Amino acid sequence: MLSVTREALKESSFDLRVIELVNFLDEINESLSALQDMKENSLHPPPPSFEEALSALKRAKEDVEMEILKEMRNNAPNLSEVAGELLGARLISLAGSLRRLASLPSTSVQVLGAEKALFKHLQRGTPPPKHGAIYVHPLLKGVKKRKRGKVAKIIASYISLASRADAFSGRRLNLRERMEKEVEEVLR
Repeated sequence: MLSVTREALKESSFDLRVIELVNFLDEINESLSALQDMKENSLHPPPPSFEEALSALKRAKEDVEMEILKEMRNNAPNLSEVAGELLGARLISLAGSLRRLASLPSTSVQVLGAEKALFKHLQRGTPPPKHGAIYVHPLLKGVKKRKRGKVAKIIASYISLASRADAFSGRRLNLRERMEKEVEEVLR
């Protein structure tokens, strides 16, 4: 009983840590963007302290990204391999936990992060979203619009498999190569 409780506590602390780090990263990115805009649109050169603040934020961003990489590689190696550490962390954050992500069907994983577009589709009849947060996956870069939905579907299915392996079995599956071959076949 005690080992089950320890395992649940470890899982929940990982989930909370990843969600917290993703939120930090989002806030840092917003601040960096705002400061860059101020710098570019200013009529006068910024004071030296402004540049120091900007570089401190960039260092903080790198630190947070490194922490995400470490957490993901240690606790969700399959998801890290298939989605990449940062995208995997974002998907965990959007789902609420690794276990929740693992319990979602791949069609839901595919549009995770595109809730606004999905509700617009349901309410107004606009075309459904083809992808959500997985849009930044390297295998989707440069894919023609008409094939993007199929590729997103493949990526989402492998993300689902990887998250299930991480959440429930803990075994390494080495899915990346199979996913890349399947995407390659679709793109022919």
